[in-house]
Amino acid sequence: MPVVIAGDFNAQPGSDVIKQLDVQFTRTCVGDCPFIIPETAPNRTIDYIAFSPGKFSVLAHNVVDEAYASDHRPVKAVLQLR
Repeated sequence: MPVVIAGDFNAQPGSDVIKQLDVQFTRTCVGDCPFIIPETAPNRTIDYIAFSPGKFSVLAHNVVDEAYASDHRPVKAVLQLR
């Protein structure tokens, strides 16, 4: 069964938490991912979308330019089932 997991992991790329996530899942963005927090002048990434390895192709990954609803900017990904 394909699995998608998403949320606030309170961990930056390269941290032990994200290294553990990467053992079991593939993130929709690695490398130069857009920042999401704080909402007014983002300077780091702590929210992720990830999925079962080999189950999806990532068609798009972006951060919505919206600073009103939360202290994080929304992360959005478009996935295609393989």
